[in-house]
Amino acid sequence: MSVPVIILGAEGRMGRALQAICTHTPGMHIHGLVERPDHPLIGKTVGTGFLLHAHLDQVALSGAVVIDFTAPAATLAMLPLLPDLGLKAVVGTTGLGDKGDAIISEVSKKTAIVFSPNMSLGVNILFKLTELVAKILPPSYAIEIIEAHHQYKKDSPSGTALGIAQHAAQGRGWNLSEVACYGREGLIGERPEKQIGIHAVRGGDIVGDHTVLLAGPHERLELKHVAHSRESLAQGAATAALFLKGKSQGLFNMEAVLGLA
Repeated sequence: MSVPVIILGAEGRMGRALQAICTHTPGMHIHGLVERPDHPLIGKTVGTGFLLHAHLDQVALSGAVVIDFTAPAATLAMLPLLPDLGLKAVVGTTGLGDKGDAIISEVSKKTAIVFSPNMSLGVNILFKLTELVAKILPPSYAIEIIEAHHQYKKDSPSGTALGIAQHAAQGRGWNLSEVACYGREGLIGERPEKQIGIHAVRGGDIVGDHTVLLAGPHERLELKHVAHSRESLAQGAATAALFLKGKSQGLFNMEAVLGLA
C-alpha cells in the first residue's frame, strides 16, 4: 500500500523540492499540502495539482506521514497534534534546541518519528566517518568544523554542523557542551587540545557545504560534503517516510533509516 505524505511548508524552497521528489518516488503519494495561514496561495491549487491548506487537521489521515522542514515555532506547534490525528512524522527542522528534543522524545512514545539534522545519505555517512576518524586519530589532531549556507538561513551554526560536532565528540569520548568553541575573536591564547571548533559562513545561494578539518602536527585530513541542491535532502526525507511504514511508535534517526547504526 502506498504511503500517504503530508508536506508542511509546501510552497517554501524545501517544500517545493519535497513535492517534486514525493510525486515521483515509488511507494508513496502526496495526500496533502499545508502552509502558514497567511500564505497568499491558501485555498488555491499549486503546481503539483493539490489544494494548499492552512491547517494540518484539514488534511489529516490516520497513518499518513508528515514531512516537516519549516521553522522551530511551526514544528513545535505541530508535534503535539500528531498522536490525536493518527499521524507519523519526518522532521528535518533545525534549531529546535533542548526543548524541541524533549518534545520529540515525548511524542515519539505515542507515534513514530524520524528526526535528523540532515536527511541526505552523504551527510549521514560523513557523521559516521567523522566519529570513526576522531576515534582513530590522537587528540593532537585538532578538530575544526566549517559550514557554509545561503544568506537566508536563520539558525547558526547549522544543525548538520552540530550533528558532525556531536559525532566527533563521541569519537573522542568528550562531552560536546564542554569542548565546543563557536568561532574565535580577540586575544584568546593558544588553542587547547581538548576543543572542537565550529564556524559558520553565510552568503549567496549556497545550499550547504560542510568540512571537517583534522589538523595534526605534520599533516591534515579533510572530510567534506557539498550539497548541490535541496533534492538530496528531499530524497532522504522520502526514504525516511517509507521507512516509517508499519511502525506505530518510536524515535529514529537517519542512521537507522539507512542501516548505518
